[in-house]
Amino acid sequence: MRNQRGITLIALVITIIVLLILAGVSIAMLTGDNGILTRAGDAQEATVTSTNEEVLKLAVSDCITEYYISGADSLTITKSALENAIKAASSDYTIISTGTADEKGEVLVTDNSSSTSTLDVKFGDDTKIYKVNINTGAIN
Repeated sequence: MRNQRGITLIALVITIIVLLILAGVSIAMLTGDNGILTRAGDAQEATVTSTNEEVLKLAVSDCITEYYISGADSLTITKSALENAIKAASSDYTIISTGTADEKGEVLVTDNSSSTSTLDVKFGDDTKIYKVNINTGAIN
């Protein structure tokens, strides 16, 4: 018989089994509870929250600066002043006056119904509602 060269059926089956194991491990690394996709989604949410907090802090700082420049007797951050400061802090945001901020880039500033000394700020791409104290500028 001639010297034949080629792949045996056993080698082919072993190769397929190894590839299936590697594919299973890769899929588990991508989609598991601590997978790459889950962690990327968590990182995206943290980035959105941090960006929104930063814009809100800049807006409140702008309102406080205006208070010191104006020489007013006491600090009172008004709804319109905060809305204008958010617009000035970033052109990526659109202030809406009614409804709910559900879309990315939408911001809704409302008077807090349970407290007369805070404004509620809701960013459309964030689940958190920020409470801004109108007398101190503190953000909760």
